Amino acid sequence: VVPCQSYHIKLAIADANDDWKDSGVFIEANSFKSDGITLEPADGIYSSDSTELTLVEGCRNGKFKLTRPANVANDPAIVTLEYAGTATMGADFNTLPATVTFAPGEREKLFDITPVLDNLTEGTETLQIFLKTALCGNTRSDSLRLYIKDSIAFTRTTNLVQCSAFSNTISGRNVDTTNTNTYTWSTGATTQSITVNRPGTYTVVNNFSIRCYNIDRFVLTNGDPMVRLGNDTTLCEGDQLWLNAGVGNARYLWSRGDTLQRIQVTNGSSYWVRVTLPNGCFASDTINTNFKLLPVVDLGKDTSLCAYDSIRLGRQTYLGTSYVWSTGATSTRITGKPGNTYSLTTTLNGCSYNTSIRIDTRRMPIANAGPNQIILNGGEAKISAQRGPNNATYRWTPANTLNNANIFNPIAAPDTTTNYILRVISQDGCVLYDTMQIFIETKLSIPNAFSPNGDGINDTWNIPLLNTHIFADVQVFDRYGKLVYSTTGYDKPWNGTSNGKPLPNGVYYYNIRLNQNKSPQTGWVMIIR
Repeated sequence: VVPCQSYHIKLAIADANDDWKDSGVFIEANSFKSDGITLEPADGIYSSDSTELTLVEGCRNGKFKLTRPANVANDPAIVTLEYAGTATMGADFNTLPATVTFAPGEREKLFDITPVLDNLTEGTETLQIFLKTALCGNTRSDSLRLYIKDSIAFTRTTNLVQCSAFSNTISGRNVDTTNTNTYTWSTGATTQSITVNRPGTYTVVNNFSIRCYNIDRFVLTNGDPMVRLGNDTTLCEGDQLWLNAGVGNARYLWSRGDTLQRIQVTNGSSYWVRVTLPNGCFASDTINTNFKLLPVVDLGKDTSLCAYDSIRLGRQTYLGTSYVWSTGATSTRITGKPGNTYSLTTTLNGCSYNTSIRIDTRRMPIANAGPNQIILNGGEAKISAQRGPNNATYRWTPANTLNNANIFNPIAAPDTTTNYILRVISQDGCVLYDTMQIFIETKLSIPNAFSPNGDGINDTWNIPLLNTHIFADVQVFDRYGKLVYSTTGYDKPWNGTSNGKPLPNGVYYYNIRLNQNKSPQTGWVMIIR
């Protein structure tokens, strides 16, 4: 027979007797056929009963196959496939061929059907595949009807940002309620729903038949603020440590009651902060701080000293403290002198303290009591001390033979040889001392001649120490008894004149009275020009 041609079968029926037996012929349905190419489902297509062939989005691919009989397999063949139904090729499933070519000797063709996982709730869609042949006027010779169902999905379809203090429930949705569904979560749970409160990616595998399963994922992100105060730390006393909660646009509460984002701490303790975001998520962190002892040495305030003074600097602090002075010394104490600046670094357990002191030099007085002097017994002398800076104070001892012991140049009238001590105090309080002596001469030595000729040698009648008697009376007479020279106090020796005129050479007589209570000394003196 030739396919697609019409053939007639004539059946002759013998009837034994019209009124006794009836005869008939029954022809088996579809018995008039040839063994052509068939279309049938293959691996990956799930069937919940004998009539519904199903694919599920997200499952492994389904397959269908075309098979032709062995008796025609040696010939090449071309068949046409036609697709219909509510599912759209390219959107709901992969692109499938419109024609299929069998090579000589090839009996089967296998094709994948991949349902597209679009995460859309579309309901069950249909796909019909028709096998067509051109030999019989482009008629459909076989067909296959498939159903494409939505994938399993979480009840919450979007990822979630959540505070760790709260929890949420996520559930898998059944793909097919006609069979037993099993769930395997990444947490190990096997229930349809689980409660989550920790950030991470959650995976569920839904098995709803031996041949099909589905996987979905859900991401939970921690919405808590990131609070990091840092590692526990140890500092030195006096160091500044700022703690920063590190999150903006939030509310802050510190363990000591502060409500700012940053706080400064100077004491060792445990500090915590709680940070709350506008969405209600909060987080806390704690840091322990320790402040080591600082080996503080107080050198005192800058000061000043007299040039001859010094001061002891430094003191012992904590055991184990090391000392380094600017002088290079490593002892706990040194001697400081004026006109210098001293710095000190002390170190204990890695903590160092630096300090310094400046020592200025105070204004010093001048102490110069002057040269030693000799006076005639009963006389007096003005001490020739050097005057120092203004506002200096003077003190002479012994004071009982001085007219004023508190001035720099007093008049001294000792009865015996005396050592005088001068103490001078500057306005800054610095003290210096000096001494001088006044010797007592008991006998007046009177020259008996002088030569006032202007040669610079013995031009005056110089009577040593007579000037120390400021009230001494001196009278000189010529040989006739005439007074030619008279003075009280002998500060300026006589030059051999009378009323400004030189006296002639000769012998003159003198009368010297040291005080009114003593007899005068008399004698003669010769003028020799």
